[in-house]
Amino acid sequence: EGTKRTAIELEEAPCLAGTLKPLILSEGLEVGKRLRYSIFDPATMASAPVEIVVEGKEDLEIRGRTIACYRLGSTFKGITLRSWIDEEGNTMREESPMGLMLIRESKVDALTANWRGTKKDFLAASAIPVERPITADYPAYLKVRLLNCDLQGFDLSSQRQALHADTLEITREDLSDLPPCIIPVGQKEMQEYLSPTPFIQSADPALRTQAGEIIGDERNALKAAALLHDWVYRTIEKKPALSIPSALDVLRLKVGDCNEHATLFVALCRAAGIPCKLCAGIVYNQGSFYYHAWSEFYAGRWVSADPTLDQLPADATHIRLIEGGLDRQLEIIRLIGALKVEVLEYR
Repeated sequence: EGTKRTAIELEEAPCLAGTLKPLILSEGLEVGKRLRYSIFDPATMASAPVEIVVEGKEDLEIRGRTIACYRLGSTFKGITLRSWIDEEGNTMREESPMGLMLIRESKVDALTANWRGTKKDFLAASAIPVERPITADYPAYLKVRLLNCDLQGFDLSSQRQALHADTLEITREDLSDLPPCIIPVGQKEMQEYLSPTPFIQSADPALRTQAGEIIGDERNALKAAALLHDWVYRTIEKKPALSIPSALDVLRLKVGDCNEHATLFVALCRAAGIPCKLCAGIVYNQGSFYYHAWSEFYAGRWVSADPTLDQLPADATHIRLIEGGLDRQLEIIRLIGALKVEVLEYR
C-alpha cells in the first residue's frame, strides 16, 4: 500500500529491546552491577531509558533441570520486569508485575504441559473494585479519592477534572453553552491535535474521504464530531484486539476494542479539521473501575467522547489518567494492581 517515511529526533543513540541481552553479556554479568540503555520501541515510535540491575545469582528449576542463572531487574517507564538468564545469555524465565510468567521450554513441553490450573483473566485481574457502587445512569458528577499510588506525572487536571491532593472531582461537560466553532479549525495552538502521526494517519486519502462522506456539508465542529462518533460506534465491531491500534487498519478491518475505536475517531476528526486527542484512564462498570481508552475533541472547548460506549460527552465515571498515544499510555501499567478508588459522592 506504499511506503511512508518519518524522521524522529532522538536525544541519544538507541538500541532495540531484542539486542539488550547481548549488550548486557558484553558488559559482563556481576551481582550488583547497574546498567542503563536507551530503548527505541517501534510500537510507540519513541525511545526511553531502561535501568538494569543484576540483582543476584540463583538456581532455577525448569522441568526437572537445575540451571544457574543471573536474576535481572529491568525498569522501564516505572515498570520493573524480572528476568533470569543463564551464563550464555539465554532468557530462562521472565515475570511481569501483572503476574504474567514466561518460561523457556521445548516445543513439546509447551504443547503437552497441563496449564489448566494457571489460567488468568487479565481483565478481572486489572479491575479496581469499589465498596460503594455507582447506581446512577450516565452520572454528571463524581467525587473519588485515588489511593495507594504516586500520581505525579499523570494528566489528572483538565476542564472536566479537578484534583485536590488525592481527591478528584469529575464533572460531565455541559454542551448547551459551547461557543461557535467552525471547521476546519486553524488556530496555531491546535496544530498538534490536527497533525497525523504514524498510527493516526489523518492525512491519508482513505481517512479524508471517509470523514468527508460522514460529515457531508456540516461545518459545526460539535455536530460534525457527533456524526463521526456515531459512525464509529455503529460501524466498528466490538472485539478484543491484541494489535497496536492503527487508524488505517481499523478503517479497513472495522473491528477492535476501545483503543481501536478511539484511534479511528481521533483520525477521522483530524481528517475533518477537528482537533482531537487520545485519552486513557479508568471507567466504571458494574461494581468496578476498568482501564479504558477514549478521546477528547475541540469544539470551542474540549469535549470528551467515548465511541466504544456511545457517550458524547463521556459520563463522569471516565477518569482520565493519561493524554496521548501508546507511548504515554504505557505509563498506566505501573498503576495496575496498586491503584485503589474510593467513591465519595456522585449524582
